[in-house]
Amino acid sequence: MDTMFYQYEQIEEALAAMKRSAQALQDETSQLRSAVQQLFGADFVGASAEQYNTTANELQQQLQAKNQYIDDLHRQVMDSMQRMQASDRAGVNAF
Repeated sequence: MDTMFYQYEQIEEALAAMKRSAQALQDETSQLRSAVQQLFGADFVGASAEQYNTTANELQQQLQAKNQYIDDLHRQVMDSMQRMQASDRAGVNAF
């Protein structure tokens, strides 16, 4: 009889690590943006400032979208894992 073993804990940890990494990247980006604003202060105006702000805003939006994607992926994988576990339990109970 063939037996399949799923590494549920490792899958959960991998997903959690992805979420932590994405959040750390977003936090670091926010910190760097704050550092730039503190460094230049209110005097940071003009075309360069506008380009920087536009780029920083776009990056922040992209990071938020990636974070949302990881959250969605995490939910989907967790749902799939729960279904696999339920199926495994049902299969074991059938014997």
